[in-house]
Amino acid sequence: MNNTNKPATLSSDLRSFIYGVSRRTFQNAPDLTKTGINLLKTFPAARDAVLEYFAMVFHDAVNISLNQPDYDTDSASNLTLEAVNMIGPELCAMGETWAPFIAPWCTKLIMDIATDKANLPNSTLQNTEPVRILLDITTQNLMFLNTDERAKCIDMMLGCRACSWAVGRVGRAQPALVAPRALALGADAARPEAIKEDLKSDKKRDVIPYLLNLASKSDIVLKALIQDIEKTLTDDVMDRLFSLCAAHRHSSAWEGVGPASVVALLVRADVHCFMMLLRQAQRNNTSYKNWSMK
Repeated sequence: MNNTNKPATLSSDLRSFIYGVSRRTFQNAPDLTKTGINLLKTFPAARDAVLEYFAMVFHDAVNISLNQPDYDTDSASNLTLEAVNMIGPELCAMGETWAPFIAPWCTKLIMDIATDKANLPNSTLQNTEPVRILLDITTQNLMFLNTDERAKCIDMMLGCRACSWAVGRVGRAQPALVAPRALALGADAARPEAIKEDLKSDKKRDVIPYLLNLASKSDIVLKALIQDIEKTLTDDVMDRLFSLCAAHRHSSAWEGVGPASVVALLVRADVHCFMMLLRQAQRNNTSYKNWSMK
């Protein structure tokens, strides 16, 4: 593009964007999204306004995905989803310079959507196309952040009870992103004092399934969890852990977490853990059978 035309093009994009947002509809979402993407690349000062508009598009797209199962036949709905599919690759490709802005924006948007839809099963929300795209953007941009910046984003998600599932999704995709912070904040959740508590420990206990899932994918996390395991994983703690697994087995966060997953981790760990497993298996053979029959 000729440099002499850049100011005119920028001015035109700004006018079009401001006018379009003030009269936004499902129909003009793709055109406004294209203009917003151009503004991000050519006029960084418009960043907050553009990201705010993108957040509106994601909210609209989530509502469409949840409320209109037949949106494939609805042209207006398709246009909003088309806009979301345009935003995803662009924000994933903005790179290291933009990640400190995009990652917190994604994190806050996930929290807002999760809180707004807290009455829905987590699996329903996670399976919508807009949320999957948003999680992809989040994961990609978290990879570009330094340790402190990443920790702030992970802390925000862990601090929002409605979106703890998002931490699990990001952690399953990229364990190295989430594991260090999850361990720093919640490794004690898998230790005796947290597991034994019946009161004031819901938030801590919510970390347990994510730590176990992360440990199944990351040797670093597994090594951290089994430190002093012979002292911490007592008979009482094992009984309590199995009770928790049984009580929460039908919730999405605890899906796949139970005696079998603990056994699999101990087998992977080392010979001391394996010997402990044999002892626990002999002692709790009846408990395992009772749990599986519930």
